[in-house]
Amino acid sequence: MMSSCREIDPLIQLFVDGEINFRERQILGEHIKVCSSCREQLNEMIVLVQGLEEIGVKERRRQKQLFLQPVKWAALCTSIILLAFVSPVHSVPSSNKPLHETETAGKDQPQEMLAMMTVLATQGEKLHIPDDEYIHVVQPRQIDSPPLSQTALIYPSAMPFFKHEQQPWLKKINQFVFVKVPDVRTLHTLLTTTGIRLEPDQLVEGQIEFPASMIIKTGENPQIETFQFPDNEQGISHWFNKMASQSALH
Repeated sequence: MMSSCREIDPLIQLFVDGEINFRERQILGEHIKVCSSCREQLNEMIVLVQGLEEIGVKERRRQKQLFLQPVKWAALCTSIILLAFVSPVHSVPSSNKPLHETETAGKDQPQEMLAMMTVLATQGEKLHIPDDEYIHVVQPRQIDSPPLSQTALIYPSAMPFFKHEQQPWLKKINQFVFVKVPDVRTLHTLLTTTGIRLEPDQLVEGQIEFPASMIIKTGENPQIETFQFPDNEQGISHWFNKMASQSALH
């Protein structure tokens, strides 16, 4: 039974707060596949959080400068109060626990929101895929609707399944990550399938060393950036975490 929009509203808030669990994320993902209104609401909330984060960063920098200057205590306190109102900090419930226990508990709380990421790979994939809630692993043949995430990673085992005909859901992806593309022929096939048209100077065969990994931002003027994908599990997990953090508010 499909969830109503009223039931989805609190799940959208949990998602942008980074407090949504795996089951709630699944419910949200299934709903916004068919509900454009809730999908737009989710995107608007993400943009709003991004704006608040930017305001907070600027305000914290200004406060740091104030601490380094010989200002009056009254002015300093006023600035701190203003910062409390404009910075996008999470409210902390009151507690009768000792201070050291409160600090210890706080360390267990998530410090940043991670964007959902879709990984296309088969069950026989040999390259490590972190087992985290924000990573959604999908087999290429099982995709019949747009993934919830706006970033899609194409792992080596999924590349043979990409043909020259385009699939509708590919147009919904804002950012592709091709992981360890074996050769230029495979790269051209991936670009054709995903509908990405690069300028000749953006893809010079002699300048790319295969196997190659690259991040491609879609749109009217696609941008391509090659990078070194890690080879060990720890490095891959760290890369995913960093990538999800950077993509969470974009």
